[in-house]
Amino acid sequence: MDRIKLRIEGMHCSACAEGIIANLSKESGVLDVSVNAITGKGRIQYEEERITQERIIRLIESYGFKAFKESSRDQEERELQELGRRFFLCLPLFLVIFGLHMFFPHEPLYLYTQFLLASVVQFVGGAGFYKGAGGLWRTKSADMNLLIVIGTSAAYLYSCIALWAPSLFPNTQMGLYFEGSSAVITFVLLGEWLKARAKKRSGESVRALASLLPQRARLWREGAEVEVELSEVGVNEISLVRAGEKIPLDGEIVEGEAEVDSSHISGEYLPVHKKVGDGVVGGSIAVNGYLKVRVLKSAQESLLYEMVDLLEEAQSQKPPIGKLADQIASIFVPAVIFLSLLTLGVWIFWGDGYEHAFLASVAVLIISCPCALGLATPISIVTAISRGAREGILIKNPDVIERAVVISKVVLDKTGTLTQGMLSISKVRWMREAPEGFFEMLLGIESTSAHPISLALTRYAKEQIKEGSEAALIPESPQNFIGLGLAAKFGGEEFVVGNKRLMIQKGILSDEALLESLREEFLGLSTIYVAYQGEMIAAIGVEDSLRQGAREMLEFFKKRGIEPVILSGDSKEAVLDLAQRLEIERFYAEVLPKDKHRVIKELKEEGGVLFVGDGVNDALALEEADMGIALSSGTAIAQESGDILLMKEELTGVSEALELCLFALRNIKQNLFFAYLYNTILIPVAAGALYPWFGILLQPSFAGAAMALSSVSVVSNALRIGRWKSQGALGA
Repeated sequence: MDRIKLRIEGMHCSACAEGIIANLSKESGVLDVSVNAITGKGRIQYEEERITQERIIRLIESYGFKAFKESSRDQEERELQELGRRFFLCLPLFLVIFGLHMFFPHEPLYLYTQFLLASVVQFVGGAGFYKGAGGLWRTKSADMNLLIVIGTSAAYLYSCIALWAPSLFPNTQMGLYFEGSSAVITFVLLGEWLKARAKKRSGESVRALASLLPQRARLWREGAEVEVELSEVGVNEISLVRAGEKIPLDGEIVEGEAEVDSSHISGEYLPVHKKVGDGVVGGSIAVNGYLKVRVLKSAQESLLYEMVDLLEEAQSQKPPIGKLADQIASIFVPAVIFLSLLTLGVWIFWGDGYEHAFLASVAVLIISCPCALGLATPISIVTAISRGAREGILIKNPDVIERAVVISKVVLDKTGTLTQGMLSISKVRWMREAPEGFFEMLLGIESTSAHPISLALTRYAKEQIKEGSEAALIPESPQNFIGLGLAAKFGGEEFVVGNKRLMIQKGILSDEALLESLREEFLGLSTIYVAYQGEMIAAIGVEDSLRQGAREMLEFFKKRGIEPVILSGDSKEAVLDLAQRLEIERFYAEVLPKDKHRVIKELKEEGGVLFVGDGVNDALALEEADMGIALSSGTAIAQESGDILLMKEELTGVSEALELCLFALRNIKQNLFFAYLYNTILIPVAAGALYPWFGILLQPSFAGAAMALSSVSVVSNALRIGRWKSQGALGA
């Protein structure tokens, strides 16, 4: 069994993807097909003996789409630019047409101007919809493309006939609807452009994750050090890693020791002490020390590339917004065509002749023109995106609005999300009076290290040093005890900063009663000890403080019955302490990125999941969740992977984002309800269903007016989103 990944261009809706799946699955040798209209990607499993890759590509192209073996950045950019050009061409033309229709409805010059401008919109801006509708004969499935083409073409052609051959119509039945057909094409193009932008961003998140591996690696070959491209590194070769460098590929340490920062994998903010026999992950950084690492996996087999595959899989599972419209279109489109033809036939045989039969038939097509339907989703989305931006909530993926209603759990990363992601000094216990120059010595010794705890102590020392005094003393013979702490001499006297193990090793800390007292006093904190001249000076508690708005956000979710969960790569002790402080009952600790992805999948079986994260290790979870919210203070990969980017520092923005999406979703459902109700009621009236009993016949001009009125009602309802205000925790 073989598998091919393809980029597929020209899909406008979920029905397009479903048509490809249905038709390709019928082919001999094709085992499984997965196609996503939003990401523009397809995965096909097949038997090479029975069907080739080239034939699969030809089949997809025969359905009216373009297929490529590789996803090219240039192709994505071209597709986005093409949609942008069509939309920004149609938008000003539509505005002019609408203005002329409203203010100069009977001026001949302006009527012909509407015709010329509407022709450009119809056949240049709408070219993609005509091409997509043409796929009906190959895929045997009706979608939104066909609905748009039938409705807009009916309005456009009727208007052309009424303009160029007005004698065919009674004066009371003549009307022009160029603005209606142009409105549908323009606003549906807007929705397509927004989707293409979301698709491009999803591809960038995958590329950013893959770029975490270094491009080159230093190896030990035949007794000499050589530098090669990463693709040239073989399994079982020995790579050399100095302090501050990235470990090139997954492997095992065979010589040396170092503190290794694997925060992109584990999310743990403190580097971990690694020694001979320990495994390391490609892309991790050796904070200090020196390592020789035996490579155990190639780049394509590494954990980072496994994350890339999982990320692409998660992206392909997200359904496009508006799928309800596509599903109904598969029934609605054939029904409208049948009803229009039936109306024509009935009026010819039992009506007042061909003229009225034609007018009634056209009225059915005009009344079914999906103006309101085409506006229902994109106008609400655009308004919601604009409103969110004013509140510091950037909705990057409009599809997330559709999934907001299912959220039953909010899953939160710990470091950098619930907490600041930067260590600070929260508690100090002095064992004796600080000697003269204490903070200058502390600053001097901690300035020799880039460890996160050293950075926190450096900031603390600078805050304590009086203005005008010497900034730092130069340490003599500084030593870095990997995984333990630092030591140096000042004026011949030893100054030691480190953890409990280093103090015991140095014979400075041995009082069991004191150790127990300190353990209870500094419970939940990372405790650092400072000694001078062989005596303890102080115990310093270091912690990652809570992010502003964390408690208010949790109160909001709890009052609405949404369960909060912590999902972190940090140690069990650190996560347990935070969970107890925030009264969160459910938490997961020491979780790797691919396991975060698995946990989110399992939680989704219990209900919808909102995930909030900021790190590289959160990218998979952000993509897998029903709603992924990334913080602007986080990594670029997290920002690209999230559906929503939170620009404000306060975590109350998370609850506000969910509120806004729920409000917008209700608005979209209201719009769709009114749009379909309009069609359900007025199509039979246009066909003449009331004529035999009440003599009521809906003329094409009134059909156009009703169509315009439905659009106005949808737009007016959507604009209510612009006045949305968060209710906050107190509004629960």
